[in-house]
This record gives sequence, C-alpha cells and structure tokens, in this order.
Amino acid sequence: MSFAAQQGIDAVFDTLGVEARLDPDGVDRGVMLLPSQGDEEARFSSVDIIDASGVFEVRKADWAGFSDGAIVMVGSERRKVQSHRVLDRRRLKVVLNTVLVD
Repeated sequence: MSFAAQQGIDAVFDTLGVEARLDPDGVDRGVMLLPSQGDEEARFSSVDIIDASGVFEVRKADWAGFSDGAIVMVGSERRKVQSHRVLDRRRLKVVLNTVLVD
C-alpha cells in the first residue's frame, strides 16, 4: 500500500466524512464515515416513501477488530452492521451495510 494512496483516502474522509461512533456501549471508537449511496425513493399509491440509505464506507484501520453485528451511531441514529466487504483495490476502505435499530 502506498503512503500517497492512504493520504488521499484520509483527506477524503476528513473533508467529506460524517462523525460516527463504533460500539458506543463498549469500545466507543470515534470514526469518520462516508455515506456511499443516496436515499431510495419509492411511490406506493399516492404515498411517497423515502428510505434513508444505510451504506457507509469506513477506513479499514478504523474497522479493525469489529465484525458484522457491530453497532454504529451516526448522529442520533443507532445502526447495526449487517454485512461488510472490501471493494477497493488497495484495501483501504470497508463498505458497511447497516440497518436502523431501536
């Protein structure tokens, strides 16, 4: 992995990321997340439905030690990681698929 690539990833997260907390009831690690998909909009009869996306990217180093089932707080939303995967060629980011929990 190149140092320049990591610097680029760090700059994007630091500039465009949103603050979040991984495992707020335990380790409580502060991280920056990038929302990676827009909200989904659907129309059912005459009702518009907007489903807030739950897909985020996190730096791989920040995800170290966590797995599926982890809780992440994004603002006032408590979300559970259903699955995670690494898609970038340099393996510097992890994509988290999350759902809202109560």
